[in-house]
Amino acid sequence: MIGLDRISFTDIVWAAPVFKDEFINAAYLGVLRNRAFFERLRYSPQSLDVTDVRHILVQFLNDWGCRLKNYDNLTAANLKNCILRYHHDLFAIQNYSSLGFDFEDETNKRKIENIFDGFWDSRIA
Repeated sequence: MIGLDRISFTDIVWAAPVFKDEFINAAYLGVLRNRAFFERLRYSPQSLDVTDVRHILVQFLNDWGCRLKNYDNLTAANLKNCILRYHHDLFAIQNYSSLGFDFEDETNKRKIENIFDGFWDSRIA
């Protein structure tokens, strides 16, 4: 069973293909369909409005069950700061899918784990 205190990166990697039908839901497709937001998220996250992060990205994460606080812009601002901090690393891997990424390669694995740990340690909410 996955611990509630800390979900590991490995837990997420294994959960993605197992629960793919749950992940590809209306919330996920809604973010992808919001082209303007998605393009800013990918290419110029510094231009993201915190209110948009709150109403689009934090809401999306909560639809997945993340239980982030979403009654003000603090969580959204923290999430935006994490995205800005790790944008370079995220940008470098954005064209991979969970099926196309070599998780056995230690360099790749370390990159992803560093991003994951950075987000987790930031205590977004």
